[in-house]
Amino acid sequence: MTGPDPLDATVFFKRAEQLFVDYEIPKEFQAKVVSPFLSNKARAILAKLSSDVTNDYEEMKNAILRELQLSSNVYIERFNMCNKATDETYVSFASRLRNLLDYYLESRSVTEFKDLCELLVCDRIKSTLSESCLKYILSIESGKEGQNWLPIKDLTTSIDKFVAARADVAKPRVFALGQTPRGPRLHSIVVREGRLV
Repeated sequence: MTGPDPLDATVFFKRAEQLFVDYEIPKEFQAKVVSPFLSNKARAILAKLSSDVTNDYEEMKNAILRELQLSSNVYIERFNMCNKATDETYVSFASRLRNLLDYYLESRSVTEFKDLCELLVCDRIKSTLSESCLKYILSIESGKEGQNWLPIKDLTTSIDKFVAARADVAKPRVFALGQTPRGPRLHSIVVREGRLV
C-alpha cells in the first residue's frame, strides 16, 4: 500500500481481496498475508490497536480506512469532482470513476438496484437540507449498523419532525451524485413592463 493519497488504501484492499479469492486464502490468514505490504502510516495505525483487530482482516481494513477518514462522503465528493488528466485515456478515466462509485456504494452497503435508486433519492433530499437539519440526520445515520443511511421513509419522517420542531429553513450543504459544489448564487432582478422577471 503506497502513495500519498488515502484512496490508495481502498485500491490496495480491493486488489488484496481479489487475490484472496484467486488463491483461495483462508480468512484466518488474510490479515497476516496483507500486513507486510502495508504502508508505514497503516502500520503506525495498527500499532495502536489490539491483536484482536490486527489479526482479523476486515477489522484491520476498517480500522485503517476509518483512521484515514475514508468515508462515503469522501468517495462521493471525489466522484463528483473527478476530472480527466491531460495524459490520461478515457478508458483509464472511466475506470477511476467506476472505482470511486463502487467504493461509495460499498461504503453505503448498496448491492441491489432498488437500494441504489433509494440511495440516490435520499442523497438528493439531503443536499437540500440546512446545515443544522443535515447534522441531525447524519447523527442518526452514524448510529446505524450495516446500511449506514436512512431509507426514504425514515429520512423524510425524521426531516419533517426536525423541521416541525425547529421551523428550519433549507439551505443546501451536502452533495448528491452528479452535483458539484457551487458558490453562492447571485440573483438579479430585472423589471420589464412593470413586472419582475
